[in-house]
Amino acid sequence: MAISRKRKADELLSSPAAVNCAPPSPDFFRSLPPRLQEQDNLDYFEAFHVKRRNVMKSPFQDTEWHRLQLDYQLLTDFVTDPRCSISFSRPVILKMLSLFESEDERERVALATLLKGIYDRFPEHRVFIRKSVYDIFYQFNCSSHSKHNGIPVLLTFLKNIVEERESVCLEDEFRVFLLRSLIPLYKSKWLVMFYPYLRNCIAEFIVKDRKIADSIMQGMLRYWPKQGSSREYFFLDAAECFLVEAKLSTDFSSSVVGLLEKIAGCLKSLQFNVAEKALSLLDVNGGLGILIKKNFKFILQIVYSGLKEVAAKHWRPKTKELALKISTALKAIDPVFYDNCYIASLFCEEDEAGMEWMALAREERWTQLEGMAAAKKEWSGLSTNFRQELCG
Repeated sequence: MAISRKRKADELLSSPAAVNCAPPSPDFFRSLPPRLQEQDNLDYFEAFHVKRRNVMKSPFQDTEWHRLQLDYQLLTDFVTDPRCSISFSRPVILKMLSLFESEDERERVALATLLKGIYDRFPEHRVFIRKSVYDIFYQFNCSSHSKHNGIPVLLTFLKNIVEERESVCLEDEFRVFLLRSLIPLYKSKWLVMFYPYLRNCIAEFIVKDRKIADSIMQGMLRYWPKQGSSREYFFLDAAECFLVEAKLSTDFSSSVVGLLEKIAGCLKSLQFNVAEKALSLLDVNGGLGILIKKNFKFILQIVYSGLKEVAAKHWRPKTKELALKISTALKAIDPVFYDNCYIASLFCEEDEAGMEWMALAREERWTQLEGMAAAKKEWSGLSTNFRQELCG
């Protein structure tokens, strides 16, 4: 099949008519079939299992794929062959982008390959292609009730574009798109479908320009889910990746302090996946080990209370064992300061217990006063009635 396809492409390219035109493909002008109802009814909300990667149990298989595959491969050969100087109109590119909503994953991969070939071959279309892709993400953020199957491959496409750029600093176009479109994707209920691609794409932005890391972390804090949600797992995973790529040493901005406070809160989560992920971020042998060792005192003051609580009260034995292991490794860095944090936590617990006792005593005293007032009011009423009877 591959030999005949290559021979067909060579014959078409060798003809005089193939110098300035491409073979018309009806696939660019067909309408996609309606989405399957059972796929739209799948539950991607916060309770969805965070470790599940294969979302679709039975991926959709287009019965016409064998014919479509030949068309895509033939057109890709025309785009990548230097002997052919073809041109694409903007309506054709827009129609091709609309096909990324196809349910067949093979077609989406073929479209991504073709789009990348057009982007590399024709510089005059690059700005238009980027803005068209941006528009897809903007529309998806505005209509989060419906999913878009092409988000993962489009994120990979953008990651490759940023990776291939020679300039270290990003242009304003990429910065605006990152902050206004990519970061808000973390609030989507379909996050489980594309979050690894989203994390890798944003990490590539940080590699190109580490100054933008602070703005990214501020955006993460803005869309951070409520405590106790399994979606916190995605945010912890992304925070680890971004902190590693940013290569922070000692300069901690308010956004990094906010992330550390969120990590400390996630340690107390009843979702064991979230709690164990937060514990793994504090591992001195992990990706953030260098950051933890250089800023040990600052970080331990923020996370110690949560670390102590999960080691003593968590419902899962394996999570408690992991917390004890992390605590032992942290104590080995600076035992004296670790003991000081322990003593300070005892004083805080005593203060909290004292305040709780005072609150209970105050509430009991108010109850007594209310009872005395009610009894006095009742006796006054009886006295008034007795006087009226005597006078009568």
